[in-house]
Amino acid sequence: MRIQTIAFAILLPLFTMAETISFTYLGTNNDDLSPYHGLTMPTTITIADIPEAAEFSLADSLEIFSFSNQVLTNLSQYGKGRVIASQTGELAGYELQFRYLRQNGDSFTQSGPMFILDGDDLVAGDTTAEAATVMGVSAQTGFQLKVTKVAKATTGPGSGTGTGGGNGDGTGGGTGGGTGSNTDDSANDLVLSALEEFLFDDADGTGFGSMNNTGSNGSGWNFNNAIAGVTTTNSSGNLLIGGANGALPTGANGEGQFYRKIEYGSAPYSSGTYQLEIDFDSLSFESGDDNAVVRWTCGTSSATADNVAKIEAQANNGTSRIQFIVKSTNDVTVYRNFEGLSGI
Repeated sequence: MRIQTIAFAILLPLFTMAETISFTYLGTNNDDLSPYHGLTMPTTITIADIPEAAEFSLADSLEIFSFSNQVLTNLSQYGKGRVIASQTGELAGYELQFRYLRQNGDSFTQSGPMFILDGDDLVAGDTTAEAATVMGVSAQTGFQLKVTKVAKATTGPGSGTGTGGGNGDGTGGGTGGGTGSNTDDSANDLVLSALEEFLFDDADGTGFGSMNNTGSNGSGWNFNNAIAGVTTTNSSGNLLIGGANGALPTGANGEGQFYRKIEYGSAPYSSGTYQLEIDFDSLSFESGDDNAVVRWTCGTSSATADNVAKIEAQANNGTSRIQFIVKSTNDVTVYRNFEGLSGI
């Protein structure tokens, strides 16, 4: 008898499941934006698709959603960016940094602060990330939400030695010493809260006298809207300086200028860490307007309102630039320029 042995093999494809994160909410603390962004909630994205960088960057980010040319007047006037994600262990040691952008004509401009979802918190359960301060919502026509993946700083190596001794009666003494190093993450741990924040996304034509300040202080500008129509907002959330014809009031020395101040009088800020920020969506100067300057400053008094720090956008004789200027405690002025732009 001849016995023939036949072997069968069933070949199965080898595959691995892509690591994902699921979002159950995308919007603000006041409004769910799902009726506008069109995503089916919960929505899932592949973690490997999220670019990794040292910090949030538009160039290294993934767009979660985008919508434009919508009527949002039924939403709250302001809101803090918020996302809620389902539990996952795939982002341990990482954080997701989010940023909202608002529609600005045919493009999008960053709106509101960056906010963070901690991957270590996601290991334990569903987690909510929310911005520290608000952004304008109902006056806008569209938003994008973008995210960057950032590795969390870890403690580095350390070494130490020690000696000690004890006595039979239970007393003793010892000495020891050690050295170590770690990554300084103090800058990332610093949480800033907006004291004064003007987004300039008020209704079209709003002047300085009634512009909304969403900061925790909510101070008003002095002089209010003394020169009506010179500086107002437009329907796109931009600040227009110079009125309809671009003209500024004439100063004592014949120059056209416009300025407003917030004064703290008997309660100045004398300690702590503060950040001065101004965001330019775009800025261009007329040909021949060689000395034009737009600046945001802080100082030690109303008379010296720019002697601590300032950020200036300068025409700079035809070579537009942004200049950062600070004065040290020993009265030395330090500045850096970002220049060579056809338009900032």
